[in-house]
Amino acid sequence: MPYVCLSYTWGHPEATDTPMPDPPMQPIIIDGLELLIGQNLHDALIAIRSLMAGEPEPVPDKYLWIDAVCINQADTREKNHQVSMMHWIYKAAKRVVVWLGPQKPVITRRVNILLRRCASLSQTVVNEALSSVVDPNMWYTDLISLLERNIDQRYHDAGLPPRSYEYWKDLASILEREWWTRVWTFQEFFLCKNSQFLFGTRFLEKSEFAITICNLARWDFGNWLKSRLGPIKGVLPCDGMAQRVHETQRALFHLLNDPKYRNYRAFTMGIVEDTSKGLSPPLTLFFMLDASANRQATKDVDRVFGLVGLMHCFAPEGSDGPWLEVDYDKTAQEVFIETARYLITNSSWLGLLAFMSFGRRTPELPTYIPDFAGTPVLRYYRDDFEQIVLPQLIALANTAPNRGIPSFEGKFLSVYGQLVGVIESVGETSIEMLQGDTVLPNTAQVIAGCDMQYAYAPQHRIEAAWRTILKGAPHVEHKPLGTSFLTWWFILLIKYARDHFNGPGAMRKMLNAYPAVQEVIATIYADPAQWNNLVDVMSKEMEKPSFGEDTGWKSLENDAKVFRDCIHPLNSHRIFRTNRGHLGTAKSTSICAGDTVWILARAPCALVLRKINDGWSENRYILLSQTYVHGFDFGGKVLEKLEGRWENIVIE
Repeated sequence: MPYVCLSYTWGHPEATDTPMPDPPMQPIIIDGLELLIGQNLHDALIAIRSLMAGEPEPVPDKYLWIDAVCINQADTREKNHQVSMMHWIYKAAKRVVVWLGPQKPVITRRVNILLRRCASLSQTVVNEALSSVVDPNMWYTDLISLLERNIDQRYHDAGLPPRSYEYWKDLASILEREWWTRVWTFQEFFLCKNSQFLFGTRFLEKSEFAITICNLARWDFGNWLKSRLGPIKGVLPCDGMAQRVHETQRALFHLLNDPKYRNYRAFTMGIVEDTSKGLSPPLTLFFMLDASANRQATKDVDRVFGLVGLMHCFAPEGSDGPWLEVDYDKTAQEVFIETARYLITNSSWLGLLAFMSFGRRTPELPTYIPDFAGTPVLRYYRDDFEQIVLPQLIALANTAPNRGIPSFEGKFLSVYGQLVGVIESVGETSIEMLQGDTVLPNTAQVIAGCDMQYAYAPQHRIEAAWRTILKGAPHVEHKPLGTSFLTWWFILLIKYARDHFNGPGAMRKMLNAYPAVQEVIATIYADPAQWNNLVDVMSKEMEKPSFGEDTGWKSLENDAKVFRDCIHPLNSHRIFRTNRGHLGTAKSTSICAGDTVWILARAPCALVLRKINDGWSENRYILLSQTYVHGFDFGGKVLEKLEGRWENIVIE
């Protein structure tokens, strides 16, 4: 019997930053019996019934499969069975109807007009920019410049409404629906090839919607700019639109075709399996856990169970697993531990160790097991992963005993690793940097301990430092970030001297109080007299009543803003230096001197581990954070720069 699956969200259709109480339940009659369902599902059924009545276009099939109706939510045994079958249920459906919520008729009409125009957007502007590029490595410089000129005229030439027009707000409201943010809808959408979106009384085919959104993203370059270059104001028509376009595009296309996930796939397959045999269920689950990390689930266990159906999508034909068992009687702690062990045991790689979460909230998890209910953190991967990093990682793993394959010793994880170095000093977090009332004494100590020419890259230690601090931050490479970093730091010094050492010679007094800061910044100047003269001039300027109000000061603040904007999204990242002179950065407020940096066989990034000194064993550690080591991490000449030997260590 042909049937249609309905994909929807249980609560409010609109996504909000703060939780909202669910609307009152609504009754429906099934086979003469009353069943209470959520308001959003009730609205969907009313809309579909209206369409089936011939207004304005019919639904092709009248039989619907709806989880809230077809699964007894109070029966755990039935729920386990049905969720385990979800891939068959959606795959066998004639189509999936995605309900994006009710909509006013006037908004539906305006969105229809806008979607039709966006679907045929001209690529003239982008093509013109690309054809005029002289340096292929800097092509985006010309492109951004061109895109930022005459934006309203470009909208007009493409036949689009002005950016201030209500049409754009209407489209934004569609992209801001709760459906785009949930784990379950992520799976439901991909399990069936034939899908339709329904908003208000308008059906839109998946392919039509995808073309529309991706044309919009390409034409305005919102997706690329947002994900790679940081916030570019004015390119997209309304606040938050670019991010929604980016998220929508990710959801509309097969995620393993995205370069990031293709790289994951290449890495894992290069070590553990032949690419011609398809993708194993454990690796598929890992990719999907990572791809859906920012999505939400009412129950923490559904961060995993809501994706198990996708394990069947890329498995070799006739594969018998191994599959992950669905059991709603288990706690989130039990499910997360079993999931991690299942993934590591059946894939023999340590990608999960880079799957760190910020603000762990599931209790009693070993440190090597991700808290899938937490907020994911930035991952330090390179764009040239597949071409440069992958071959070295494979070669690195193959030099370890037993090819570096991890194993379990009871509840502990046994791995092979090489020690990069011991952390000697740690700088301020990016949050402390942004607060402003500091001269960065700890960061100065980190930099001061490095050779003038950084040992692991052909750079001055100042350049190595700001590049390390900004690792993973969205920024425009061609911007004068080095100059901006120094200007920003110099402004911090001036403000701190004014606030804490007020009076004649305040600048000099402040620098004398923080010798490491003075030593680091002064080394930028080849002639020490030039630095001393600058300090004296600035001290005199600070004594003027009008200081900070002239155009020169405003210009300095504008220069500093480039760097400040780049570090803003980094939250708790902090720079460190090892005993071997490496500069690195990690997102962990708990890292401190004495912690160790390791490269593990079959792990995609370096890690910060803390040794357990309890007298029981010399090789026991806890995992603190993934990390980036400047000039040394994967993508550099890893094998040549590793000086240690393989050690078998245990992570608890």
